[in-house]
This record gives sequence, structure tokens and C-alpha cells, in this order.
Amino acid sequence: MALKFARLNVQQHRSLIGQDLGDGTLFNPVMHKTGYIVISEWEIEQVTNNDFLWLKDLPLVDMDSLPMPDTTPPQMTGYGVLIPQEVDTIKLFPNNQFNLNGFIIQFSTTSQGLAVDLGYLQWTAFRDEQLNPINEAIKVTFTDIWDSVVQRYLNNEIIQL
Repeated sequence: MALKFARLNVQQHRSLIGQDLGDGTLFNPVMHKTGYIVISEWEIEQVTNNDFLWLKDLPLVDMDSLPMPDTTPPQMTGYGVLIPQEVDTIKLFPNNQFNLNGFIIQFSTTSQGLAVDLGYLQWTAFRDEQLNPINEAIKVTFTDIWDSVVQRYLNNEIIQL
């Protein structure tokens, strides 16, 4: 029988760092090969700390049965959409890229500003990963930006890269 795990989002993971299960043992969430942050069924069963009993309500998953996500980037088109100028791209996109669990969006530098190739806008595997509940923290900053870029595409505000 395979050991099961519960998936954690970023906030849940951060709340466990350095915390006690209740018996002097510290939580040890890890990054699974699928890119998810997980905590073992064993750790969940050992929790007696009242602040973390919510872990017992998380669904358990046999992580080894989950397929590895295909993070192969889409075919680039040579056309793109500009990132809104008010976005602090230096902080959000170091090295002109955005990496979400191995899905890497590479931005292009143009004379008009930073732009994203239309191929990325049509990358459904990336969008699925972006909307995955495990990435809740990303939704706060990145989804609004991405949605505005998609809206620019829908408004036909396309440039050649």
C-alpha cells in the first residue's frame, strides 16, 4: 500500500514551517516530484496541536498515481501583447520570465515594453496549472495581470515581436 499525502497550498505550507505536530516533532512538508507541496499521511495522523487539526480534513492522495504535468512550452507565433506598463515587471518577472511549477513563460523585450507571445496565451496546460487551487497565492497578483493581457489580445492589441 502506497503512502498517501495531502497537498498544501503556499499559505498552508508557510503556516507549518517550524511548527510542532504536538509531540515535539516539527512538520516536514516537502516538494513532491509533481511540483506539489505535500505533507505525509503519517504526519497528519500524528497531529495533536489544536492549531493544526485542520490538516485532518485535507483529502489524501496517492501522489505516485498522479501523472507528471507536461510543461513543454507551446509553439511561439512571433506576435504578442504588451504587459501593462504599470506592472512592476522587475519584481514579478525576474530575468523576463515567470515560472509556475515548471511552466515557464518567457517574455520578450520590445521597444514598447515587455510583451508575451500569443502562443503562451493559448497554453491550456499553463492556464490549468494557474487555476489549480494549490496556487491560490498566485491568483492574488498574477491572474489579474494575465487576464488583462488576454483582454488586450481579445481587443486585437497585437504587436509583432
